[in-house]
Amino acid sequence: MFSNDGRRFVVSRTAGQTVVVNADTGSALPALQQLPLARTSPHRHAFTADGRLLVLAWTDAREPKKMPGGGPGLGGFAPRPTALSVWDTRTGKLLKSWPSSPRVAFHPTKPILAILEPNGTENTRVGFWDFAADGK
Repeated sequence: MFSNDGRRFVVSRTAGQTVVVNADTGSALPALQQLPLARTSPHRHAFTADGRLLVLAWTDAREPKKMPGGGPGLGGFAPRPTALSVWDTRTGKLLKSWPSSPRVAFHPTKPILAILEPNGTENTRVGFWDFAADGK
């Protein structure tokens, strides 16, 4: 997935390292801190418009996959992502992490993250996290 400005992209293996790459040079940017080998969900991550921040939904790849019947196995379906985290792509620094994986989107021009997540058993809520307000 490329950032909107086309200057960065994120790549990851099915159950391996996730790397942010400078699209101009092809070189890896600093490693994402506190991210273990991970299974990622491409439809649940995004860059800010300038590519400075990356939000990524992930599951620890060291956990066994779950088979459709509920048991562990080598094949089958990976579990739903269990964490959502935001990093500064320039430094690799972890800025914020949530213990679940809601749907997300960054504002098209500002470092504001919109989060759509469950709120109880029958409700959903939208939250906003302003990374500019935090001085990040």
